[in-house]
Amino acid sequence: MRDRILRLGVDELRHALDLIDPVRLVADELVGRETGRAGPKPPQNCRLVSAPGTRTDTVLLEDLHDGPKCLMPGSCLRELRDAALTTLAARELLARGVVTATALGSGLSVQLQITVAARHLPGVSHVMVFPATGENEVPVELTVLDLLDQVGIDLSLAAEVSEAVFGANLVIITGAGQDQLRIGQVTCGAVLVNASGRDLPGSFVEGVDEIYVDDARLLDDNRHRQFIRVRLTGSGTAPESFRPIEGWHPHRGWRGRRQVDADLGEVLTGAHPGRTRADDVLLVELLGMRELDVPLAVRLRQAALEHGIGVWTSEQ
Repeated sequence: MRDRILRLGVDELRHALDLIDPVRLVADELVGRETGRAGPKPPQNCRLVSAPGTRTDTVLLEDLHDGPKCLMPGSCLRELRDAALTTLAARELLARGVVTATALGSGLSVQLQITVAARHLPGVSHVMVFPATGENEVPVELTVLDLLDQVGIDLSLAAEVSEAVFGANLVIITGAGQDQLRIGQVTCGAVLVNASGRDLPGSFVEGVDEIYVDDARLLDDNRHRQFIRVRLTGSGTAPESFRPIEGWHPHRGWRGRRQVDADLGEVLTGAHPGRTRADDVLLVELLGMRELDVPLAVRLRQAALEHGIGVWTSEQ
């Protein structure tokens, strides 16, 4: 017996992305985790598994009820979630006003970061891109250029990291290496989102005033990360009254170490107020980069079904 399967490639997922609000989805998920409520429906009935018979990162969305199965590239799904988390962090932690964004990196991750921010982050006026060294991808694809033109966002390319970061109040790091992050002074009030999955230079982390993560439950699984490995030493204690999170990073002017301030779920629910000073530089570390987001996959499949996106195939 053959079952029909909907196959979505990168282009089809990007098309479906234009029809949904991924930022709202990841926000609902984080709030659900923080409050103990169930996440967006209907992930309880679905699961993502490695696609049988493939050597790629293709994953299979299975519906335990009667929904059609769906094949999609797992790496693209992960990068979509990262982009949604970045925009969510910017919306919650940036001071109100005009947003000047910089993306450090190349490839699909940067294209998706720009796309989601252009559609779902209010106030973006300009985007600067600094391509990662050694990558041959087009810095910004034509479809992304068209989107920026439609929504009235200016775009420029930078030859140096310092040029890219100068004046930016949102810095998204996806692919630049440590040797490229000698950026000097960061704009007061900026939010820096590390979506690279790699440690930033210690001097870079020391220069931030507040540090956040997407989900504090993932700290234990990321003990290899430098900013988490550093533990509380000495007799210094944090002056904040907020619930402490297991994870520490070095900070100038403190005896000992300073805590990770909060995760995005706490900010969304009001358990933590988020930004406390207008001029503080905030760092957001995305720890859930390896996660496959079932609610997001379900919503993308739904959008594809409703709008005739994708190719139907069959299995034996």
